[in-house]
Amino acid sequence: MTASPDSATAPGALWRHRDFRRYLTGQTAGVAGSSITAMALPVLAVLELDATTGQVAWLVFLGQLPPALLALPAGALADRHSKRRQHLRAAFLDGHGRPLTPAEELRLDCEAAFDAVSGIAYGTSHDDPEVTERGHRTLRRLYTAHHP
Repeated sequence: MTASPDSATAPGALWRHRDFRRYLTGQTAGVAGSSITAMALPVLAVLELDATTGQVAWLVFLGQLPPALLALPAGALADRHSKRRQHLRAAFLDGHGRPLTPAEELRLDCEAAFDAVSGIAYGTSHDDPEVTERGHRTLRRLYTAHHP
């Protein structure tokens, strides 16, 4: 006797939810727009501004510099301030306007795990024990939340 899958885990169940389809559409549009910009900006620089190869290389490099320079240090700086997860969740939900669906909760946990692993890699390679510890703390919190 086999158990039938419930409606939340059945294949294709997410496609029935309007919020998921809207979220996916928005994410797809954002990724497509970023990809088109990354491709079109250097082409426009060459065609309209007669940019040289070196100038195009600088343009692409400088376009990727802010996230590279700000992402991890901003996370480390934010982590230094005392805050409670409940306050952060409440602030997020106040801005979001509704409770998260299980799929959104899982996505949030996945993003946190990716950020933690990235922080551990950065902290280890740059001899920054605070960033490394932050990543380890996040992974421990995620593990205990999913393995009580």
